[in-house]
Amino acid sequence: MKRLKGIGVFLIASASATNLVWPHGTGHSRIEQINKKFEQDVDPAKIYLQRAIIHADSKHWKEALTDLKRVQELRKQYRKDGTDSNVDDSELAQADYWLAYVYFHQGNLEQAKETLDGYLARHPRAVGALSLNAKILTALNNFFDAEREYDKAIVFSTQHSPDLYLARLAVQIEQDPMPLDRVETGVSLGIKRFGNLVVLLEPMVDLYVESKLYNKALDKLDDYPEAVKSTPQWLFRKGEVLAIGQQAELARDYYGQVLKKIAELPEHRQSIPAMKDLKSMAEKELKKLR
Repeated sequence: MKRLKGIGVFLIASASATNLVWPHGTGHSRIEQINKKFEQDVDPAKIYLQRAIIHADSKHWKEALTDLKRVQELRKQYRKDGTDSNVDDSELAQADYWLAYVYFHQGNLEQAKETLDGYLARHPRAVGALSLNAKILTALNNFFDAEREYDKAIVFSTQHSPDLYLARLAVQIEQDPMPLDRVETGVSLGIKRFGNLVVLLEPMVDLYVESKLYNKALDKLDDYPEAVKSTPQWLFRKGEVLAIGQQAELARDYYGQVLKKIAELPEHRQSIPAMKDLKSMAEKELKKLR
């Protein structure tokens, strides 16, 4: 897989796909609390589903799968007996999503896809399911269709996080040829929604540098928040891009600013290993440009 600094592989929190509420505490203590409900007058399918989610949350895939299959069996029995009117099947239908989730984590991608397709046919706006579908498609190396699923998830999402935009960027980068126009549009929309976040800007700088689009990389660096642009780290990155882009004189100036900025820091901050490394790197780059 291609990788850029700042780009990771994202799995959107799957618990957001369901409105179920389960007890707090460790997985074991939550299971104990759920098991007590079997002694109460509670629909057993709902209990199995809640317990399956706890198992999945604890990455106990085999136990989760067993409980989810019990939910499916009970749902079929309810429909056969005509008792489904007394059961909230819209809630129990979440078992399909969780089955796909468990299959995915077990590496059973085809079964995960088939199960999730059925769920999405009935719940086309479920952001968690769309995100999971994109993850499955990514694992199947179908990056274009994964991008489309992230597109839909972004449209329907209300979350105040750029994670979906970054996840989409990650699958766009995997495509050959890379759709630079869609990459730029997608990140621009993320910036419009969330502002000039470094987490959105940094991968674009890296991408432009790797594509030898140095002027675009410099423009994107200039979009960083002012507070970031006053740091030695940003100054070094600017110098680095200038040097790669054959603008040696300007690069020397920025590397010099790095050393000046570090010298102005309190002594205890100057002695931080990361800052000492940065100073050493700036000095080394200056020597190379002389």
